[in-house]
Amino acid sequence: TKNAKRTALIHLLFNIFGTVLMYVILSLVPETVENVIKFFSGSGTDSGTLGRNIAVAHLVFKVFQVIVLYPFMNFIIKLTYLLVPGEDPTDETEEYHVKYIGAHSLPNREVAVPVALKEIERMAQMAQTNLNDAMDALMAKDEEKAKKVYYYEEYIDYLNEEISNYLVTVNQNTLPLKDSKIISALFHVINDIERIGDHAENIADYIPMLLKSGKDFSDESKEELKELMGLVNKILVEALDMFLTGNKTNTEDINAIEDEIDAMEEQLQEAHIKRLQEGKCNAQTGVYFSDLISGLERVGDHAMNIAFAIAEASAVEDKHLAIL
Repeated sequence: TKNAKRTALIHLLFNIFGTVLMYVILSLVPETVENVIKFFSGSGTDSGTLGRNIAVAHLVFKVFQVIVLYPFMNFIIKLTYLLVPGEDPTDETEEYHVKYIGAHSLPNREVAVPVALKEIERMAQMAQTNLNDAMDALMAKDEEKAKKVYYYEEYIDYLNEEISNYLVTVNQNTLPLKDSKIISALFHVINDIERIGDHAENIADYIPMLLKSGKDFSDESKEELKELMGLVNKILVEALDMFLTGNKTNTEDINAIEDEIDAMEEQLQEAHIKRLQEGKCNAQTGVYFSDLISGLERVGDHAMNIAFAIAEASAVEDKHLAIL
């Protein structure tokens, strides 16, 4: 970062100015400096005394440099800003970039799939974080936080395009049958992740609507959304783990969570209709609530697709090999 570069530059400038200062002093009064050093460390000619002379000289020089240069630190700091202009990018201004797949080169075929998986993992974690940020922004009706959600939604769209282009290029090379099947599955996975990102954007879209109407969700509705969101986060973590590791031991857990999400979505819809009938809920926010829980249920469906994508691709390969 720019601040890290400035920190290193401060250290460099301090040493340059300090060295110039000590050179001037040693040129003008070398005997005085030598006498001061020998006063603290001895004036003998044996190796032990000479070692102490060097150590004390180093200490004296550094302390003297700090004392003399400290009043000028603001000047040195300003100088680093001239030499390293600009500011570090914030979350909302960071240039979109791929981290693992490389923009202009392809890895050898042995690592093409693992590298793609690392980039997809980054995209998936970004999508999950954005989904949670969107829900937090909605609960607080925070338009500033919603801007961050929109920024990362565009970032996710960018990663979707870049990873897709990478997979197309990789797929044009001669790959083992297993890797070819996995590559095909990865196209579906990044599409599911991108759709999760879209749901985050949809959630953020409700914030200006609520602010304009002056309405809000009831406390009961907010608690229900938080509970459903907890299940969605749980299935996303489990699904991504299964997708990346191929570990099928949590298959039953994933299926159970998905069933629980479906059941809760149906239960919340029924409870919501009852609140509307009893006049406990505003009709306008009621529509938003119904759409929200439907959207979160679909996120669970996308998580299921992600979890079993590679497992299903492997099953297709095994079936193909059995036919051969």
